[in-house]
Formats: sequence, structure tokens, C-alpha cells
Amino acid sequence: MALRLASLAACGASEKKPENIVQQQQAELDQRAMHLEKLMERAPEEVRAELLEKIEISWIHHENALEGVIYAPEELMAVLGVGGPARPGVVESMSASAFDEVRQNKAAIELIRALAKKPGLVVDADTVREIYAVLAPEEVEGKKPPAFRKDIPLHRLYFHEIAPPDKIAARLKAFGQWLNADDTRRSMHVLRLAAKAHFLLLQIYPYPKHSGKLARLVMNLLLLSAGYPPAVIHSTERQRYYDALKTNENALAQVVKEALTSSIEASIRFFEARLPPPPPEVRVTPMRKRRIERDAIPSDASDAPVARRSERPSGAKSAPPSPTPKADAREAKAADKKAADKKAADKKAADKRAADKRAADKKAADKKAADKKAADKKAADKRAADKRAADKK
Repeated sequence: MALRLASLAACGASEKKPENIVQQQQAELDQRAMHLEKLMERAPEEVRAELLEKIEISWIHHENALEGVIYAPEELMAVLGVGGPARPGVVESMSASAFDEVRQNKAAIELIRALAKKPGLVVDADTVREIYAVLAPEEVEGKKPPAFRKDIPLHRLYFHEIAPPDKIAARLKAFGQWLNADDTRRSMHVLRLAAKAHFLLLQIYPYPKHSGKLARLVMNLLLLSAGYPPAVIHSTERQRYYDALKTNENALAQVVKEALTSSIEASIRFFEARLPPPPPEVRVTPMRKRRIERDAIPSDASDAPVARRSERPSGAKSAPPSPTPKADAREAKAADKKAADKKAADKKAADKRAADKRAADKKAADKKAADKKAADKKAADKRAADKRAADKK
């Protein structure tokens, strides 16, 4: 939150008088992100976990689709072990390399989420290597860092200009220095910063594979560290995304802004569909406050003269009774009780949903275990039959 507000101040945005339309859009984006943050604070743990699961399935699906590899959500859920038992044969139909790629993609996302929580995050060449080592563990031999690209590949998805191999190390070092400079952080909104980092890293194209995924993970690391959700670029924007990389950083920033806006709004809709509206605030208006103060009994009231009914003017009418401080206190107490009852009911409903989910998960786990046992028995029977056939032959 603090980083997000600091970035908003750095770009000079103001609710009343933004300097230009870009800053106005950035200010609106920040407001929606803060609204999402408030919804997340109100949401029960199981609701937040459900959203995280949906985001990561979508994230991995679109990340790979941008690279030209399509995994069905059913396949991703089966590999990652979410959403209950998979249909028989789903995982078995995937190649070992595809299975590993999905798992490594998930591990890289978990890594940047952990890095984003660190105070004083520094994103430099070492960070880039660390993320790549998780994406491509086979490229790391022993304790050696992964090797940079040694040529300019002819067959690749990205057709923009990339750095010559002998310039990669120097440009990656310069990239880290630019990204972590105080002037850079102060002068750019984090959305622009993340998009430009993405653009520059793909111009460097440091490794022989996964450089696109790597650049998008670094971009989302910067966004997550500032309190935003990830900007998941949809596979339907694939050609526009490639064209933006060949155009300039402003074109890419527009694609990233739309992806981030879509992520924020989808998350807000998810929470609003599952959360009750917030309880109304019990406020004492200035008029009501003055009335309470006027009707308060002074400390020396016992010494004040009390007019008898017979001493009132003959034409005077009795004033209507006004609410006393005790009545106001009773109203406030009733409102507090109503809010507490509602909160207790919401908690009870949330506990019931959690218990139902645990029961469903246990049922699914039992079924998965039973299916595995049946499959193992079937495999054992088949091996026995094959052995008998071989013996007979």
C-alpha cells in the first residue's frame, strides 16, 4: 500500500486536478486497487485461497498460450492437484516435459510472490538468474549459474531486435542499475516501471529459452511488490502483444495496463459476489451531537430552581419530549448489537462453507486414493497376465 501511494505521488496525480489523462488513468487504477485491497481484508481465508487458485490456473494457462503452448484448465488443475480428482487419463496424456514445465511455471510464480513480500526488494541480474533457474532447472549444472544465450536464434516467437550475445552481461547489469536507481523509482508510476522493465528485458533476451516468461515474471514481481495483483496478458491479445514489443515501450505499457485493469476488476467482481455488503456505520451527526449536549443535565442541577406547573405562563404549551442521552445510548447499543449479530452470522456461514469444503476435499482425496488403488490393481493384473502369456509362449 505504501509503495503504491508513493508511486501515485511520484507521478503527480491528484483527484482534483491530474496533469494529464495518463496520470488520471493511473489514479483511477490506484483507487480500484485500494478498493480490492479492502475487499481482500474482509474476505475469509478460504475465499482468498479460492481466488488465488483461480488466478494461478489462469496465469499459467495464458503464460504458456502466449508462447504457443495450450494447456487445458483441466490438465493444469490435474498437474497442480487442485479442483478435486482428475478425470482418468488426463495427466497420463501429457508428456513428461509438459508436466515438468507446468510445475516449474508454478514454482516460479511462488518464488516471485515470496520475493515480492521482502522489504527493500532489489531486482537485478541476480534476481533474473534466480527466477530463470526455477523456470529451467535443467540449465543449472551443479552450482553454476545458467549460461546466457550464445547466438541469435533464427526460429523464435519474438521477432523484435535482441542484443548480440556478447552484450548480454553488460546490458543485464545496466538494466539492474537503471531499475533500482532512486531517480527511476521516484519518477515513474510502478505500472510504467514494470512495463518498461518487461520491454527492456525482452530486448536483452538473456537466455536461449523462456525469456518471454522471464520478462513477464519480472514485470509481475514489481507489480506484486507494490500491492497490485498480477497483470495476466490474455492469450487473445497474443498478436497485439508481439506487435507492441516490436513498436515501443508505450505500446507495451498500454497492453500491460489493460491486463492489470482486467485482473483488478475480475478480482473485485469475485469478492463482491461472495461477500456480504459491509455493515452500515453508526454515526452521530453534528445536529444530533448538539442536541445531546443541550439535553445533558448540568452537574449543579440540584441547586437550580424548579418551576412548578402553576408558575408557568397560562398560555404556554408543554414542549414535546426530546430524546435523552439514555435514549441515544440505547439506539447506539441496539445498532452495535445488530452489527455484532450480523458479523456472528457471517462467521457462522463462513465456518460452514469451510467445513463443507474440508468434507468435499476429504471425499475427493478418498476417491482419488480408491481410484489409484484400483489402477494399481489393474496394472498388477495386467503385468501378471503378460507374464503368464510370456511364460506360456
